[in-house]
Amino acid sequence: MDPLGQARRPYRGRLGRVNDEPTTRLFASLPPLADALLAPVCRLHCIGRENIPDTGPVILAPNHLCNLDPVVVGRFTVQAGRWPHFLARANLFDLPVVGPLLRGIEQIPVERGSVRAADSLAAARGMLDAGRAVIVYPEGTFTHDPDEWPMAGHTGAARLALTTGAPVVPIGQWGANLVVPSRRRPARPHLFGRT
Repeated sequence: MDPLGQARRPYRGRLGRVNDEPTTRLFASLPPLADALLAPVCRLHCIGRENIPDTGPVILAPNHLCNLDPVVVGRFTVQAGRWPHFLARANLFDLPVVGPLLRGIEQIPVERGSVRAADSLAAARGMLDAGRAVIVYPEGTFTHDPDEWPMAGHTGAARLALTTGAPVVPIGQWGANLVVPSRRRPARPHLFGRT
């Protein structure tokens, strides 16, 4: 039994050669779906997977450009041998299909701008105490910078690192925003032409 109360077993599928971390069957079924989603629209060029520890708690802190970022960052994390546990907007957990899926793969809801926002850090600490990889977007939302540079971060990732001693691995990623532009900026040319 897992420290978080779920029965878990090592993933032995195609990625089993690189990912020995235990997970649920639902979570293990998602990498092929991510591959199918990403393959027609982009090719991932990933460097730096060796910076993610093979075991033990780790906080990954990527920049955030668009809605496709979690798929890309999640795929990178799985290829590095870890299962990603994102801090995600709580309203996503209320959606009919998405909510049960996020709960089933142990993602962490964040009640942004409320007194319950601290609950998400407690849940993230629980994941880190169990030796998991937790992904925190330091900006908390898509960047508002017109040149897409990261904005000033919130303190969540730093507070988690200070309270748990988990290493922080920054991740810089660009390109997904060319496939799925952010709602906050005018769409630019991308795979399907001008919009």
